[in-house]
Amino acid sequence: MNILYIASPNSVHDLKWISWFSNNPDNTVYLLSEVQNWKNTNDNLLSFIKENKINSCDPIPAFSFLKPFEKKQTIRNLRNFCADKKIDIVHALFATPNAMWAYHCGVKYIITTRGSDVMQVLPEMKAPPFKLGYLKLLFGLYKKVFKNAIFITSTSLKQKESVRSLFGRSDSKIIRTGIDVQAIADIINRDTLPTALQSIDYVISPRWINPLYNTTTQAKAISTLNPEIISRYTFVFFRNFSTTNAYQQETEEILKHAKVKYIIFDSLPQKEMMACIRFASLCFMIPDRDGTPNSALEAMAARCPLIVGDFEYDIDLFKNTCVRLIKNTPEMLSEAITNSLQNYPEEMKENAYAAVSRCGNRPIEMSKIWRLYMELIAKN
Repeated sequence: MNILYIASPNSVHDLKWISWFSNNPDNTVYLLSEVQNWKNTNDNLLSFIKENKINSCDPIPAFSFLKPFEKKQTIRNLRNFCADKKIDIVHALFATPNAMWAYHCGVKYIITTRGSDVMQVLPEMKAPPFKLGYLKLLFGLYKKVFKNAIFITSTSLKQKESVRSLFGRSDSKIIRTGIDVQAIADIINRDTLPTALQSIDYVISPRWINPLYNTTTQAKAISTLNPEIISRYTFVFFRNFSTTNAYQQETEEILKHAKVKYIIFDSLPQKEMMACIRFASLCFMIPDRDGTPNSALEAMAARCPLIVGDFEYDIDLFKNTCVRLIKNTPEMLSEAITNSLQNYPEEMKENAYAAVSRCGNRPIEMSKIWRLYMELIAKN
């Protein structure tokens, strides 16, 4: 089949999803994105797109009411493209704004919500914090977009509930991006790690340095750890285009003041990233909001001790499978890090591996999407 994905070339999770189907020789797969999403796409991601037979479309301008002629021309181009390429399915990964473009393609479409799209952006359109009338108008259009989607999938139970609350669609299906459980379990050689990590003990914070992920709170927690832990372990962080120099500097100043050993990587190739989690002594993340984070699932598949924050994660994956903070404070995180490095329950590791194998295994999750595709094709 011919599939058009409206997604971000900067999202590793989007590309993982797309590549599952692009590597099927019976499919022809296209990636379409707004122009601003291509500006910070690094060489690793561009190589991934090429190696996985994903056809990149010319980028389109951002969706805007303020440029009606440009919007009309873009819609015309989209419809011509879909007709020319005989597109069978349009799949919007992340609802805002990708679902809006999917609605205008003139082809049956699927929407996949990923987190902040239906947990933050769309609720703020429905009840804008300021008197911005055009947001309510835009939300009215999204109601049409969600109403007309053939299928809606979500990556967490909270997203599913938000879709029901916002749009009255109670038929959203839980399908997570998932991770390749067996591939992570099979990594047994530390040579796969970046050279700087191959011969040291380290703790990993796998989400970007960003206020959303409370990186300065993490740094404050680390700075209060006992000297034995600080001297033994190196703390590993990651940055990307969303990381501001000011916020990174604030984080580093806290760590330097406490004489913490740390390393900050830019985004790594997927196999190296999985190895970083596989051989970590501990993995932790404390975001303000979230979906079903693949980095947490990778830690579970690797049987790596895991700490997550106070976000309300899905119980089928995160109950009795990791340490969960009552509140995202430096004090609680510091205590959790200390206890986890000293005495993390083996039973929790095995529970985590069983849960991710059952509810977050990529082959199983992608087979659910494939069944939706086949059902959609049958409706044509």
